[in-house]
Amino acid sequence: MPEAEDVDLLAAMEAKEKALSARVAEIEREIRDLLPRLRAERTRLRAEVTALRGAIRAHRNAGKRPRRLDAEGNPSPQAMGGHARAGSMTPEQRSSQASKAARARWGSPRSDKDKK
Repeated sequence: MPEAEDVDLLAAMEAKEKALSARVAEIEREIRDLLPRLRAERTRLRAEVTALRGAIRAHRNAGKRPRRLDAEGNPSPQAMGGHARAGSMTPEQRSSQASKAARARWGSPRSDKDKK
């Protein structure tokens, strides 16, 4: 049979365990209540950072002409891309450029004529 001291110690430990369990449950409830507010705050702060980045970018570029426009304000050939270049070439020129690109990529010429 357990001694009186052991019974008292066991009762004290059980009471402490019950109190700690209640505190853990209370903390878990507080966390559940805080999470939605923290997530909303994170979203708000991310939007604010994005807006600030845009303002910084606009300030840096204030008074500067966009890089991809020519003096008249028209898009440069680089901005228009390969479609504009292809549109200005004849079918033979496009074929020749395609062959040249294929040789550069894969390194195998189609014929002796293309080896040059």
